[in-house]
This record gives sequence, structure tokens and C-alpha cells, in this order.
Amino acid sequence: MAQLLLIPSRVSTSKKILVVEDNEDCRELQACVLRRLGYVVIEAGNGAAAIDEALAAHPDLILMDLNMPKMNGDEATLHLKNQPSTRDIPVVICTAYGPGPIVDRALDAGAVEILHKPFKFSALENLLRKYVPSDQKSGAESGHQNSPSKWTETSQIP
Repeated sequence: MAQLLLIPSRVSTSKKILVVEDNEDCRELQACVLRRLGYVVIEAGNGAAAIDEALAAHPDLILMDLNMPKMNGDEATLHLKNQPSTRDIPVVICTAYGPGPIVDRALDAGAVEILHKPFKFSALENLLRKYVPSDQKSGAESGHQNSPSKWTETSQIP
């Protein structure tokens, strides 16, 4: 059964989001959606690279996978939360793990929230509204609409 893929309309912003995901396809899909929304996207394939990118770019939000090579998301989150220059950056863990000790470790390390995979783009949009305040007027005032009801159909996924 085919699923409809909806991509939100573009909103211009200077906000940076670091996407940390070892699965290249998942990382690219998240990055594509975020770029379509107008965010500047930085990518990393593991927790160690995430630390380097976060220290260099100072993103406004980090979307962090949990289970990755070299360094897991909970370890990277703990490291980032112990650094003065990155401790205030919200880290959202994106994982297929359900509630339990693995997810609890990420929250204990300083993650602000868990986004369970697979997630709907509307759930991602809600997180963006919550953790990345807009640096522009509201959608109605600026002529941009960025709500799930205004998302546009782009393709179908088999």
C-alpha cells in the first residue's frame, strides 16, 4: 500500500539544525524536509562527529539518533551538556526504541524530548515550533503558512 509523502511549504529562517543519524537515507530525508522548511541543516553520521559539528556551528537544535557507531546519542548528548558552549542547545533524541532504560539514559544525559521513529512530519514540525522559536513574523503576517494543513503533496512512497 502506498503512503502519501507530504512536504511542508518553505519558511525562510536563519536557524540551524544539526541532524545526527548513522542511516544515510534517514538523515537525508530529515535534512531534506528541514531544508524545505528553510532551516540551515548540518549533518553528522555519529555521536563523535555530532560533538565536533555542534562545537563548530552552534546549532539552534540537535536531532540525535540514539544507536550509532563510534559514539551513541546518549553519550554525545551527555558530552554536549557538559560543555559550556553547547549545554543550552536542545537535543531531541530520534529513536525506534520504546520506553525503557536505553531511552531513560538519553533523558538523564540531558535530552529534552524523545521523538519516536517512524515519526510524522507534523510531529517534527511541532518540535520545531517548541524548541526553535521563529525569527520572523507569524505565518499569516509574513505571507508564509507552515501548518500541516498547508503541506503539499510531492510523491508517494511504495
